[in-house]
Amino acid sequence: MQQKTAASPLYEAIATALRNAITQRVLNTGDLINESMVAQAFNVSRTPVKAALKALVDQKVMLKHDGRGVIVGPAKAVKHISRLGPDALAALEQFGDAIRSPDSWIQVYNEVEREVCNHSVFGPVRIIETELAKCFNVSRTVAHEVLMRLEGVGLVEKDPAGRWSIVPMTAERVQQLYEIRRYLEPPALRNSVAHIPKTVLSNMLERLEAIATRYPNVSEAELDDLEKDLHFRCLSYCQNAELIKLLGHTQALLINNKHMLGGYLKLPSMDPFLQEHRLIIQALIKRDPDAAAQALDEHLRCSIAKTIERLQVVASEPAKNLPSYMAAIRDGNG
Repeated sequence: MQQKTAASPLYEAIATALRNAITQRVLNTGDLINESMVAQAFNVSRTPVKAALKALVDQKVMLKHDGRGVIVGPAKAVKHISRLGPDALAALEQFGDAIRSPDSWIQVYNEVEREVCNHSVFGPVRIIETELAKCFNVSRTVAHEVLMRLEGVGLVEKDPAGRWSIVPMTAERVQQLYEIRRYLEPPALRNSVAHIPKTVLSNMLERLEAIATRYPNVSEAELDDLEKDLHFRCLSYCQNAELIKLLGHTQALLINNKHMLGGYLKLPSMDPFLQEHRLIIQALIKRDPDAAAQALDEHLRCSIAKTIERLQVVASEPAKNLPSYMAAIRDGNG
């Protein structure tokens, strides 16, 4: 049976495109936009646009308008409201170039990512590229793109014979990946401190505090967004591009945690990392690189045992049924 494609990565791509439009001043503080306007500019349906706008409102990048639509900018920065003219709408279209293709890899990526994480603790599993394409009714090129991107974040690998398989997420691998992150992330954050705008950090802290007051009544997506604030958005200001590239494969940890915490597993009664993130962001706001790097290292150290414990809980449960494009590897053979 053909599986439905996932909308989650599409809304994330739309949110990213809108962020880029703000960064490049195509959208400015006070601009009023709505679902239909963005859907038309990006040539997508309104459903993922609605989710993207909600995410940006939750992140304080935009705020809800009393009427229809949202206003660009945090509430305290908006002095007046203006509607986009034809030129601005035309300029906005260019930011949708990467998400216009209806059979793009981004339409199926999140569903495959989730399945890969669900099965990464249950032993070796093969992914069959042709069956992946058939399952989602996409081209072999799109299926290959999905797998290449999963490989880039350390979730799958290809053997010399060209066969794809899930990289098992074992306790040993968790420890090794965290060891790499402790070597690389604190220096990258120290390098970033002077370059992260204070408004960006203030919005991150405000978002964290808002979620902390509601915990555990929060979504998997909200917790994942907090992780992205610290481990992606802050580190994106690092001036050493090669250092960031080296961190690529360690993203497997963050992605697995995203799907386990609040998804596969129930959220713990105490917040899993909010206080640790708070200390790091507060140090960043104070422009104290040593304190920020030290707090990040401590956060990573504390995360090792928690991640291994979650993996053990998941591994103790019955394995989920494999989707049609996966097959168990028996005795090391495909």
